[in-house]
Amino acid sequence: MNEKNSALISIKTFTHNGTAELKSVLQVLSKTFSVEAVSSVYKVNRRSESLQGLRDIKKEEHLEALAIVLKVKSDLGAREVLEALNDAEQTFQREQLKRTVSLNLLAFNSEVIMLPGLAVPHPEMHLRPEEIIPAVEVWPQYIHPVLNLSLSELSRKFAGDNWGEFFTQGQPLLDF
Repeated sequence: MNEKNSALISIKTFTHNGTAELKSVLQVLSKTFSVEAVSSVYKVNRRSESLQGLRDIKKEEHLEALAIVLKVKSDLGAREVLEALNDAEQTFQREQLKRTVSLNLLAFNSEVIMLPGLAVPHPEMHLRPEEIIPAVEVWPQYIHPVLNLSLSELSRKFAGDNWGEFFTQGQPLLDF
């Protein structure tokens, strides 16, 4: 029997009802992937570099950004995992008529893949505390195959940074 592939997936929501949106995304993803672990949910500081300028134009207010990371198992290859994530992201964009969800494939097994439209591990993963910190919770022993550092080691540089804060446990979001 073939061993299933492991992947790290980050989810960010940019809405006023972030936990409900996260739960909806998890419900959609659970149809394609076996969720092995889910991190805590973090509220991302809107001054975080990756969230600059994110606001609801109609209401002229900044949106709350919530971040979570999943470790999943799947029979799909890396390209198919990315396509499934893109399809899910598009589904939410069509429903909301704006981008409220961001899904990223952070890692796929211990592979390094550099193809047009597919870069694994995600080239900016180690620069984003809202991805690295939650990822440590779900796959602490993962070694970044390019940097040759564990997620725990990569996360240390964000200690004391004001990038975000714990919001809630992620596990209850899988109750659907």
